[in-house]
Amino acid sequence: MSSSEDVSCSEEETITLQQAFLKFRKETSKDAFITEKKKLKKKKVSKKKKSRTALREDFIMQALSYLGVPYGKRFHEEGYCTCEGCIESQVQLREEPLFLDCCALIRRCVKDLKSDFGFQLGLGNQGYQFDTLPMRVGSLLELEPGDLIFYEGVYYNEATKKPKHDIVHVEIFTGSGINGEGVIGSREQKKWVKEYEDYRIENSKRW
Repeated sequence: MSSSEDVSCSEEETITLQQAFLKFRKETSKDAFITEKKKLKKKKVSKKKKSRTALREDFIMQALSYLGVPYGKRFHEEGYCTCEGCIESQVQLREEPLFLDCCALIRRCVKDLKSDFGFQLGLGNQGYQFDTLPMRVGSLLELEPGDLIFYEGVYYNEATKKPKHDIVHVEIFTGSGINGEGVIGSREQKKWVKEYEDYRIENSKRW
């Protein structure tokens, strides 16, 4: 009897162990599946972020390719222009084949990267671009390279049409420069697209 009871007890214990083992395998497999799923999701997010970072870099590089392109033809005299831009560059800027003011630079770069962005901007000025590109950051500290900085102001010339939202200018933040506050923009009418170490414009002649 004692032996029989021992066998019975042994069989019951074996079944319990098997069940526990199967349950353990099931739970372990489930945990592994969830962990793997999270890893895959994380990889997808990282890839998305990487793509966005790469696009920002391409946007900046595209803007850099237009360094030296003059702001506008009408700001240079016909014949021999003696404005500060032509004198400084020793080039008759009026004769250049391409002109880009602040919003035209943005529009041109987006157009060049249309296949990457998936859209292109219309012919509107900086106010239109402000409305078209709705993502905002809470402060200047949150700016990332490739972001746009829109400037509000009031034109000194009262005859100048009041801009939408009082936005008078736009530039591309690069984060370059000594203090990491650099931009690329076309801010001087008689000059050209430039890199600036500071996004601040303290002595504008127009607003």
